[in-house]
Amino acid sequence: MSKDNGTSRTLQRIISGLILVFFFLFMRTRAMPRHAYTLTLLYVVPVFCIWFPDWMGENRGFLLSYRWRITGGSPPSLVAILGWVVLLSGPLFFWLVCQWWGT
Repeated sequence: MSKDNGTSRTLQRIISGLILVFFFLFMRTRAMPRHAYTLTLLYVVPVFCIWFPDWMGENRGFLLSYRWRITGGSPPSLVAILGWVVLLSGPLFFWLVCQWWGT
């Protein structure tokens, strides 16, 4: 692992952690205080995909049922990118809904 890769991974971990904390605070104070913990826990998996893309990409087994099997690993860069997409789309959706309803 090069020094640049380690620095960018650390920066990604800090930014994703801050996004998760700000999402929790937004949900707790402005949107749905009763469900803030539950909704924040939904975004732990995308944060793990960003923090540990190698480990998350190596998982194999069954997906949702016994019909679909994950037989090979996924590239860590793809796992991290999809983690970012899911992490950023959720809070953006909740923010847009709150703006629309004027909460």
